[in-house]
Amino acid sequence: MTVTVILFILSVFVLASGFWLRSINLSHLRLHGAEVPPGFEGTIDAESLARASAYTFEKSRVEMVQSAVDNVLLLVFMFGGLLGLYDRWVSSLADSFVVNGLLFFLFLALAETLIDIPFSIYLTFWVENRYGFNATTQKLWLTDLIKSTVISVLLLCLLVAGAFTFIRWSPGFWWLWVWGFFAVTSLFLMYIAPYVIEPLFFKFSPVEEKGLEEDIRKLMERAGVQVSRVMQVDVKFFYSHPPVVERVQGLLGKAKNGCRPVDRDPSKGRTKDS
Repeated sequence: MTVTVILFILSVFVLASGFWLRSINLSHLRLHGAEVPPGFEGTIDAESLARASAYTFEKSRVEMVQSAVDNVLLLVFMFGGLLGLYDRWVSSLADSFVVNGLLFFLFLALAETLIDIPFSIYLTFWVENRYGFNATTQKLWLTDLIKSTVISVLLLCLLVAGAFTFIRWSPGFWWLWVWGFFAVTSLFLMYIAPYVIEPLFFKFSPVEEKGLEEDIRKLMERAGVQVSRVMQVDVKFFYSHPPVVERVQGLLGKAKNGCRPVDRDPSKGRTKDS
C-alpha cells in the first residue's frame, strides 16, 4: 500500500467521522431543538425557539452539503491526478518562483469562491427569506461579494507573496521568517480593520444609550482590556451582510475597538441588546 493510498484513506476517514458527528448533532436538534429547557418555561418563547431551531437545522444542513461538495472536490483534486497537472500549468505561466506560488493559491481561492456562490445565494435568498431573517437585496449581495473578494485577494497576495519571498530569501529558516511575517501582518490588520475594512460593510455610530459606553469601558478595564472607543452597529446590517460577516471576522479576528450590535425598538425609541 503506497503512501498516497494511506493518506487518501485517512482523509476519507477523518471527513466521514466529521460528517457523522455533525449528522448526530443535527438529528438531535431536529428532535429536541424546539423543547424549552426546564427552568426557562416563562423566559423563552416556545414559538420563537421552534422557529430559530428550524432555521438553524435547515441552515446547518445546507452548510453540510456545501462542506461535502468542497471536500469531495478537494479529494479529487489532491488524489485524482489534478494537482500535478495544475502545478505544471501554473508553472508555465511565469518564470518567477514568487509569482508562481502566488498564482497557485490565488486561482484555488477564486475557484473556491465560485463554487460557494450557489450555496450563498440559496442560504441568503431562500433559507433566510423563509424565516424572515434576510434584509439583503440582490444588489447589496453582489456588492458585498465583490468587496469581500477584492479584500480577500489583496490579503492573499500580500501573505502568499511575502511567504514565498522569505522562502526564496532564506531556505533554511524560511518557516521562522514566515511565522513572524504572518504574526506582524495579523496584528496590523487587527488594528486597521475597524477604520478601513469593517466600515466598508457596516455602519458604525456612537453609542446612544446613556451610560452604556461608560459601563462597557469599566467592564473592559476589569477584564484588563483597553479600548480606544466604543461604537454601535445596527443589527440589521448583520442580517443585510450574512455571507460577509463570517468572512471579515475570520480574516481579521477580533478588533481593538469595542463594537456593540443593536436593534432598533420603535415602540420605545431606544436601542436594545440583540
